[in-house]
Amino acid sequence: MVLSSRVVRLWTWGLLAACLVLLMGVTDALAVQLGDATITLQSVTYKKNQDLTRFVYRVVLPDDPSGETWVLGLGTCVLPQMINEATSLCTWTEAPFRGLEFALTQKKQSFRVWLQGQWDAGPVDIALLHDDSMIGVIDGPFCDSASLAMELVAGAAISFPDITGPGTILADQETYLRVTSSALGWMLGHSLELSVPAGASEEVTRQLLVLTFQPYAPAVGETDIYISYALQINEDDFRSLPQGTYVIGILFTLSTD
Repeated sequence: MVLSSRVVRLWTWGLLAACLVLLMGVTDALAVQLGDATITLQSVTYKKNQDLTRFVYRVVLPDDPSGETWVLGLGTCVLPQMINEATSLCTWTEAPFRGLEFALTQKKQSFRVWLQGQWDAGPVDIALLHDDSMIGVIDGPFCDSASLAMELVAGAAISFPDITGPGTILADQETYLRVTSSALGWMLGHSLELSVPAGASEEVTRQLLVLTFQPYAPAVGETDIYISYALQINEDDFRSLPQGTYVIGILFTLSTD
């Protein structure tokens, strides 16, 4: 099981101003590849006051879809009346397995499923359907699984002071995560996704951001994690940072064996 979140930062050269926006979620795989399609479980969120669990998936295709659909497998424990709400253009299906079939209408598309009650994430079947079927496994509504969840307590919007020259620039806030697990052995990691202007060095951009984790010990129950951010910019770095908009996505992953 893997829990994920994305942090997005934007800035322009000369006067660097950065903003971090954190999105939380749970996934069993960072991305599942079915042919040319990438399917990711972006988040699992339980709304206690409504007693609803929301699963959010992201499907990315290299080209505009031409009749493709994808299927989220659901076990017999998931009854139709438990589906409180789902993304439009979806239907129940029994082929290639029992579940919800979603129509693909865009190259990049998000799908949401709301289930009544509190649900853990565990391995379920997925399929991409077009001329033939491609089947894989991803996390989804699961009847019998270990509990693993990550909550964003504070630090959804992180900003840096204006940056006009080299040096170490500290973010104004830090991120506060709370991990809740029913088992030991979970691990927190992260990776970066970049979008930079033409002529900019991804390698230099990647090296600018420094994350600092306050010490913590993975445990059963609740574990609080604090993450601070800094930009370390040298004079020579500006040669590789032409004017334009930079986006750094930070994907945190919480996994268990």
